[in-house]
Amino acid sequence: MGKVRSCGRTETGQVFEQRVRLTDGEGNELFCRRITIKLDKPTRDGDWEIHVLTNLPATVSAATIARAYHRRWTIEVAFHKLATILDSEIDTLAYPKAALFGFAVGVAAYNVLSTVQGALRRVHGREKVQQDVSMYYLGEELAGVYRGLQIAIPETMGEELSMMSPSAFAKWLKGIAEHADLEKYQKQPRGPKKKQKKEKHNKHKPHVSTARLLEGRR
Repeated sequence: MGKVRSCGRTETGQVFEQRVRLTDGEGNELFCRRITIKLDKPTRDGDWEIHVLTNLPATVSAATIARAYHRRWTIEVAFHKLATILDSEIDTLAYPKAALFGFAVGVAAYNVLSTVQGALRRVHGREKVQQDVSMYYLGEELAGVYRGLQIAIPETMGEELSMMSPSAFAKWLKGIAEHADLEKYQKQPRGPKKKQKKEKHNKHKPHVSTARLLEGRR
């Protein structure tokens, strides 16, 4: 509804805004704002634009919403890594306290991996680590060598590290990161996603059988 207007820039691209009207099959309407970020660089899936629908008042600028969405996405990525890399979600049904404990352990482990990444970025450069180093392989290595380290490293080592100041600990981490072989943790980039054909909506027959769709693709 109305013209698209420019609303400045964020760190990732140009921001635009347009008033839109959403309707459903029963004729209900919802008026909101569509915030569009035209990216300077494409996403991993090759998209050059991101659209965000919001009912926030006009006092909240489009650029503010775009930045908030960008920060929100980093949180979602963190939760994805917690679930897939650190196995923080219990597969079977568990008592709430057990599930919460597993999640808390996953968050603690994620902080450890983030600290390792920070040391690698400081030594090898932010762009190289962000683009080339796989957090999955880092997590796999920690899980694989943990027991060996428990045997090889004396208990007094932990006490010494706990007594270090933050600056001394950061210096110690940088020293280790200098000897890291980043090729062992190389990301394996995937190709672009194939666009799936969307089925046409039929208000008289809204249900689509998954079995029939699969049968038609054979």
